[in-house]
Amino acid sequence: LCGQMVDIIIRPHREQRTLRSNRYYWGIVVALIAEHCGYEKEEMHELLALKFLRITDDPVTGSPRRKRTPDTDSAEFAAYLDNCIRFAAVELGVVIPDAEAVEVP
Repeated sequence: LCGQMVDIIIRPHREQRTLRSNRYYWGIVVALIAEHCGYEKEEMHELLALKFLRITDDPVTGSPRRKRTPDTDSAEFAAYLDNCIRFAAVELGVVIPDAEAVEVP
């Protein structure tokens, strides 16, 4: 970096979700719901995120927008996971095993 300009960004620290919780989300939660609904995992993820991480629609186009899951901190991601699991059980009849009860892929 000698002789190069650098940017320093200071922001409050946020606890990021763990790799294990991310693997649980994709390998168990999204996979089971997607299988039940007949969707690919990526499609199911997008639908779940639009349902539970929705933010204000785009002011120019009116298109729906959502928060990206990597932009959530550990508490927000845990709440998002709980919403997905509750939705699966109540609306779809899909039982998602507890993260501690399964081996996460």
